[in-house]
Amino acid sequence: MPEIAEKRNGKSIKQVLEYQRGNMRDDRTSFESHWKKISEFMSPRRIRLTDTDINRGGDRWNSIINNIATKSLRIAVAGMFAGNVSPARPWFALVHPNENLMEDEGVRQWLHAVAQKILAVFRDSNFYQVAPIVFKDLLLYGTTLMTHVDDFDSVARFYSHPLGSYWLGQNDRLQVNQFVREFRLKVDQVVATWGLENCSQRVQYAYARGDYKDDVLIVHHVMPNFLLDLRSPFALGKPYIGLYYEGGYTPKQAAGALASTGYTNDDMFLGIEGFYEQPFYAPRWEVVGEDIYATECPGMICLGDTKQLQAEEKRKGQAIDKQVSPPLQGPSSIGQLGINALPGGITLVDTGTDNRKVEPLYNVAINLNDLKEDIMRVEERIKDAFFVNMFLAITEMQGIQPRNEYELIHRNDEKLLQLGPVLQRVQGEFLTKAVDRVFAQLVRADDNGRNGVLPPVPQELEGGALEVQYISSLAQAQRAVATQSLDRTLAFVSGVAQIKPEVVDKMDADWMTEEYARVTGVPPKAIVADAQVAAMRQQRQQEQMMMAQMEAMKSAGQASQGLAGADKASAEAEQAGGE
Repeated sequence: MPEIAEKRNGKSIKQVLEYQRGNMRDDRTSFESHWKKISEFMSPRRIRLTDTDINRGGDRWNSIINNIATKSLRIAVAGMFAGNVSPARPWFALVHPNENLMEDEGVRQWLHAVAQKILAVFRDSNFYQVAPIVFKDLLLYGTTLMTHVDDFDSVARFYSHPLGSYWLGQNDRLQVNQFVREFRLKVDQVVATWGLENCSQRVQYAYARGDYKDDVLIVHHVMPNFLLDLRSPFALGKPYIGLYYEGGYTPKQAAGALASTGYTNDDMFLGIEGFYEQPFYAPRWEVVGEDIYATECPGMICLGDTKQLQAEEKRKGQAIDKQVSPPLQGPSSIGQLGINALPGGITLVDTGTDNRKVEPLYNVAINLNDLKEDIMRVEERIKDAFFVNMFLAITEMQGIQPRNEYELIHRNDEKLLQLGPVLQRVQGEFLTKAVDRVFAQLVRADDNGRNGVLPPVPQELEGGALEVQYISSLAQAQRAVATQSLDRTLAFVSGVAQIKPEVVDKMDADWMTEEYARVTGVPPKAIVADAQVAAMRQQRQQEQMMMAQMEAMKSAGQASQGLAGADKASAEAEQAGGE
């Protein structure tokens, strides 16, 4: 069984981890009640704050009468997924910060080839199945967690963890750098995963008795490798480390049989693993100050509207019900007979001296149209919080319609600017780290004997750093200002050229073409290298010079023929005159 005897201030490593785990629990507690409300009214089965939330049935949708918030969330998830990491098109490119190197055709081709390799890893793994869940939690709760591990078959494997099953910690730069999560496995699953010899005596005892389906609480702690000596065989000499240990055990039988053993398991771990890069990502929608968890997101913003909507829908249903089937009043003599309230039903009553008839106890005089209009306004606020009118720009368009495609595009670009801050956070805390880690995994796979995984590195790039440039639809919309300025400049110069043609000399058309291609993420093969362009232009110039020379020679030949003909005619005229 893996054991670490090293102490920190007289405490074992596991005791230190448990102390950190307790602190991280305290940091999350104040957010939990808010998350419960969001989950109750929008996605009841997504959160897992307690053991009862795991693999349990039951009806949890009773608070949702009008599902517009759930449907708006679904649209927003699809929009964020397709707009950031669409599997149908490249969503990032690799670039070098040195612009002079980017002029080299070989460098550009290599960067493009490597980007395609990384995209292939994302496509062949389960990344595109897990990413929508990440965006869902991000929109709903503002905080999410994805782990990214090595996989022999597909290089990388990704897992999304439900909110409530983990706790986050951050460093002095307010960056999330560790997490603890809890999950339950059956006794036979624990033994199959880590081996019987690495399990506690309690699990070994249950396994020996055949209590395979008893639950075992597993704690998984991933953090920077600052607690353990990098030279330790358990740390594996890597910057990040993951530790698994049993956090508690609740056997169904013989609970007291082991109580007398004195087994503490303080320094024992089920498993220890190391990572070369941070193996998880925890993007957040928006945070305030030193807060670890998001303090604002679409789900939080529209929670009040969603609760109001459910209350109004309930009241509307009650009002309709009371109008269709109101409470009745009548003579006491009808009490023993009852009332036939079916259509066409007859209730015969001998009223005697009591002339009262059966009639409504009170009239429900609610204006349902006003209530419906208010419900529609609340629905619009919820859809606006989830950016539905942006992701479905044409379907949800109201009022005066745009006059042309240009105006439609610019209307949508203005709406996309609302996502600017969160896109920067998603790229910085999630996508860039994922791309970097996949690239590092490919490099290690290439070094481990699987040559040919990556193309040979150009000599100019050896030892240099690369940057990730995002070319997804949302990223391009954020950079649309740059292309708009180029478009306006070109349109202006074209107009002036009608009056003063020499104004085009002020434009560097080559640079504008390259800049436009860079901003819009055009593949490098679409732009011809400067050297090749110069050679083409030189050849074209030589061909034009040769054609000009040929035209000059042709003109000179025609002129000489004309002179010869004139001289001949003059000689013949002189000869005729002499005769």
